[in-house]
Amino acid sequence: MNIVFMFPNEPNPRFTKRMKLTSQNGFRTYLIYWNRGVNTPFTLPENVVTFSVNLPVRLGERKKKFFLLPVFLYKSLKRLIKIKPDIIHVGLIDMLFVAKVYKFIFNKNVKIVYEIGDLPKFIINKYSGFKEHLRKFIIFLEKKLTKDINLLILTSPYFWSDYYEEFISKDKYLYIANAPSKELFGNFQKKELKGKIVIGYVGFLRYKKQILNLIEATREYKDVFELYIAGEGPDAEEIRQYIIETKASDFIKMSGAYNYIEDIVGIYEKIDIVYSVYDTTFENVKLALPNKLYEAIVCELPIIVAKNTQLEKFVLDYEIGFSVDDQDMEDLFPVLEMIKRNPLVITEKSKKCSDIKQSNYVEEYNEKLLNRYKCL
Repeated sequence: MNIVFMFPNEPNPRFTKRMKLTSQNGFRTYLIYWNRGVNTPFTLPENVVTFSVNLPVRLGERKKKFFLLPVFLYKSLKRLIKIKPDIIHVGLIDMLFVAKVYKFIFNKNVKIVYEIGDLPKFIINKYSGFKEHLRKFIIFLEKKLTKDINLLILTSPYFWSDYYEEFISKDKYLYIANAPSKELFGNFQKKELKGKIVIGYVGFLRYKKQILNLIEATREYKDVFELYIAGEGPDAEEIRQYIIETKASDFIKMSGAYNYIEDIVGIYEKIDIVYSVYDTTFENVKLALPNKLYEAIVCELPIIVAKNTQLEKFVLDYEIGFSVDDQDMEDLFPVLEMIKRNPLVITEKSKKCSDIKQSNYVEEYNEKLLNRYKCL
């Protein structure tokens, strides 16, 4: 059975885990992705056949990406015609469009899996004027494109209850937490809690205000804390310049892009606390359960998250971290002060993570996904 994964940029760790699952369980696995010239390092299983469509588009250049989509469509269709997939597994609406064109014109029997790791902000947030008309059109388009998909995969149950439940039947819905691989994280060696306490921001750098809040709050406590920032993204260069201009490099290390498979465990071995505070003015942030949550759990690291989110509810229910106002830098002070006065609170939260870690690896979900693939 042939399965093709399609992604609008370099495959993220979540899609890499899906491809590893299929390639190790009897599926001939292919990847077609849009190489936008971002050059994010990634590693795939050896037996995944990869095709890149090289069309440079910088992050945030939505208009350019829109006008290049027909080129991507043409080149992708040529590959799909040769592969003759039984299943196409896509991420995001533009790839769903390509898959539906292929199904409509070339192969009406192909099965389509649509996966959403993070509900796009332009769908869930309301705007005014032209942007609101565009948002409504995209919602209309997504409803049309998902009308006869075979499987919808979501990484947060709240994406389902707050949006997709309205127009997709429940028997097509599958929840899979954006959890890490036990095989990858099984050799994780936790950092000894001594010296300065390291707060880590790991991943895509796109919430500048919340990262700058962390920098300024930590500056007030730099005798106790230091920061480690790993990743790239649209706000990365501005953050680098801010660190230089405000002379913050004495308590911050910023390491840039990383290869998830090769580097992620080593990154977490450098930190004591995970910072996963995102901008709640975007409604999708209030509903998401990001991979940083599950990575923090399996690494037994306390996590700091934004208030008034489903993520906060999870963290406080399981007592595995702290919550702060994502718009107010000073709301970080009580948390940092508490940890400064009693560093053992880190150990207490770590123990709570340890209690639930075994149920928060992706392997807990893989068998369920594999069965759904086989039954499509």
